[in-house]
Amino acid sequence: MKKPKISDWLFVSQIAFGLPLIIAQALKMFTSVQGMTIVLFICFEVFVVFNLFLAHQAHKEVPSRTTKQTLIIYYVWLVGTSSHLLILMYFGSWTSLDSWMILTLLILSAAGIIYQKIRGSGIKDPMTRGYLALCAKTLPQIYLAYCIFRDGGGDGLSVWTVWCGHLTTFTRVGILMVSGRKSGWNSNIVGSLVSETGNSISWWIVTFIWLFI
Repeated sequence: MKKPKISDWLFVSQIAFGLPLIIAQALKMFTSVQGMTIVLFICFEVFVVFNLFLAHQAHKEVPSRTTKQTLIIYYVWLVGTSSHLLILMYFGSWTSLDSWMILTLLILSAAGIIYQKIRGSGIKDPMTRGYLALCAKTLPQIYLAYCIFRDGGGDGLSVWTVWCGHLTTFTRVGILMVSGRKSGWNSNIVGSLVSETGNSISWWIVTFIWLFI
């Protein structure tokens, strides 16, 4: 029997921390949505979809056990973020500030696409998709930090979501690093790493505000 590789342990850890996070956050929003915004979970969905595209392309170009594990992980998150979005659409509300946030994201995304187009790369370029995923996750999480500050607390954010959010991001980055080394740093994997790094930094900002407000 082959010994489990580090990527296997990271994969198991991702699922072990991810599923409780998904379930805990869903249950939390049935009782409180303080500090939560619909635009946040719409953008989470976009983030996952872009990374799914990158994961599929990476697996197509350099198939391996780790690229397959990455695909499974993002499909799990697709189901999780979709359930959170549906719950928040029922219990939450859309604000004018949410509209401004969406407009800002669209402008920044368009600017990124135009810049990449000028450089000779289009929407299908892995780094373009990585940048779009970065925008879809990082800015909304900074916006979430603002909403928690504005509302005087983030009771709608589960404790599991806060801390497991860091653990799941760490394990996804770990799996991507392993995949990157094995594939000779495939550009699709690098694009995902860019977005996940921004995800990690912005989630620490959310955590700081959540802890001290």
